[in-house]
Amino acid sequence: MNASTKKCPMCAEQIPADSVLCPYCGTRLVGEDPPPPPLVQPPPTLPVQPLPAPKKKGSRWPIGLQVGLGIILAVTIIVVSGLGKQLIAFTVSPTSTPTRTFTPTPTLDYTATQQVLEDQRATSTAQAAQTVVFDASRWTQAIFDPFDLNKYDWSVGTYAGSCSTGDRNLINGRYAWTVTAKSGCIMYNSPNYQAVEDFYLAVDCQQISGAEDAACGVLLRKLDDEHYYYFSIGTDQSVRMSAWLESEWTSLLNEKNQAIQPWKVNRMIVIAQGSHFLFFVNGQYVAELDDANIARGKVGLMIGLNHADDTAAFELDNFELRVP
Repeated sequence: MNASTKKCPMCAEQIPADSVLCPYCGTRLVGEDPPPPPLVQPPPTLPVQPLPAPKKKGSRWPIGLQVGLGIILAVTIIVVSGLGKQLIAFTVSPTSTPTRTFTPTPTLDYTATQQVLEDQRATSTAQAAQTVVFDASRWTQAIFDPFDLNKYDWSVGTYAGSCSTGDRNLINGRYAWTVTAKSGCIMYNSPNYQAVEDFYLAVDCQQISGAEDAACGVLLRKLDDEHYYYFSIGTDQSVRMSAWLESEWTSLLNEKNQAIQPWKVNRMIVIAQGSHFLFFVNGQYVAELDDANIARGKVGLMIGLNHADDTAAFELDNFELRVP
């Protein structure tokens, strides 16, 4: 065996003595340390040279042309800058003062707002009143008189009183009442029924002829000839309620209402609950008020004339009284 070789313990081939890996079988020779890797020298450091500064070149344009271009450029910048400011002022709204953008007219807006609120309150009041009239219309029916028969002993025939003369009769299922006034006065008539406190009272009323400021309606809480209320409507679309107290009139309600149909049949409803009164004409809420002077009394029919020698003719029908 040559001293410069050795035998591979795996394949028995002669391999160089300093081999750590058999080139024939690839066996790693145990106990053999690999030779150290050759030293790698770092590349030499090259000196850094600063870049030369660029050389200034002279302008190839004439001085006059350069000045002209400069003036044009300056004017262009000024124009564009001014236009930009105008565009910004036109398109951008300040966020800190929104009231400058929306400036309402105080009087008109206030009026419109008040009108909306009044309409809302009126609607709410009318809805509440309709609830009351619906509930009251289901109270116990005490009287319903279509005037086919004189079941409740209404006064009939001709009469002559201190302030008027007239005639009352049941004709064709209606209570027909004609009157001539000696002076302005109220005439009333009550059925044979007891006094009531709270009530739902309704009647159909139509003026057939006569003075345009005449009225027909219902008698309310008649305690005696010195204490009673009445509620009436007229062909002039008037709505009135008054109290006769100790030989003196007190007006509680006096206004106009479009719910009244002149010279036609009008359905009147009055609801009394304690001192509170609600009034409806043709299914529409027209008014309400409070008065505590008379708490109990009879109900009935009434007509009114305002001047001496006034005449009028009325027909009344479907008198209805309900009590809680």
